[in-house]
Amino acid sequence: MRRAVFWFAAMIAVGLSSAQDLPQTQLKVLGSLSTRSIYQDIEVPFWTKTLGNDSKGRITAEIKAFDDVGIKGPDLLKLTGKGIAQFASVPLSYYLTDQPINEAINIAGLATDAKSAKAITLAFEPVLAETYRGAYGVKLLGVAVSSPQLLFCRTPIQELAQLKGRKVRTSTGSQATFMQALGAKSTVLSMSEATKAFQDKSIDCAISSSMSAFKAGWYKWTRTVFAMPLGWNNQVYVVNQAVWDKFDPQVQVFISLELKRLVDQLWDYSATDNQKGIACLVGSKSCPVATKAKMILVNPSQADYAFAKNLSKQKVLPRWAKQCNESCVEDFNSTIGKAIGISVKR
Repeated sequence: MRRAVFWFAAMIAVGLSSAQDLPQTQLKVLGSLSTRSIYQDIEVPFWTKTLGNDSKGRITAEIKAFDDVGIKGPDLLKLTGKGIAQFASVPLSYYLTDQPINEAINIAGLATDAKSAKAITLAFEPVLAETYRGAYGVKLLGVAVSSPQLLFCRTPIQELAQLKGRKVRTSTGSQATFMQALGAKSTVLSMSEATKAFQDKSIDCAISSSMSAFKAGWYKWTRTVFAMPLGWNNQVYVVNQAVWDKFDPQVQVFISLELKRLVDQLWDYSATDNQKGIACLVGSKSCPVATKAKMILVNPSQADYAFAKNLSKQKVLPRWAKQCNESCVEDFNSTIGKAIGISVKR
């Protein structure tokens, strides 16, 4: 509690003081995938312009997408901890299978709206911070989302129950469990593999973001966008702990404030990008690019939202709890569980 009060007071002090008082500091950053819109539209401008402008040029940064420098996603946390990078933007999708604790904030069906997803994320963030510091030697600066993960199908569907017997591309363990609980068949495919599978008619549906689906041309082989988020594609921002500890305290507070603004911006951007993607998929005039897409948008009923949450509680969450260790489940119940009023047993 005292530490929290100290940091709050420090943030106010830095906010009131002149940015010109900050010591000159140069940062090196590994950004997200170069093909992701959040890298191009948000991360690059933030690190190369916003940070410099807000600090009156005292804090500047260089950023490169991790795939552009030959680093693989599953190595990001480890390499940042070893000092290969100072700061890194890490898609959590690379860390869900081997480390189930990372999926606690992304259990399919548990948060089907942005408000719930953010509440879950904020509740569990201290647990992730402690985990990353101990396992990798990095400090967690924030958890954001890339985009809600929707359902795309070759033939029309009006409700989740109609997925029974269909083959669905999933990208997380909890999504696979969710589909299996519906009586669907789950298969793990990359975006390019899913696109080919749609062309070959070897899958019926797939889960992805609206903009990714549009850019991949899925509208050529699918008819329905079922607009229920079944995941949120979380992104974490970390810094090497040893590097962080060497920064001037004013720099630490300044960067913490700036990263909080970045995370808030990404949550807002996620909603905007999702609507933009949907507009393009259905052929709306509000799509910023020319499109021949004419998909059918299905907005789930309130009954289906309730059905999804109940299915998640009864089938998906218990399966996840068995994969996580006892302390992980205890942490879930004491944070996320309290925030949304649920409890799970291992």
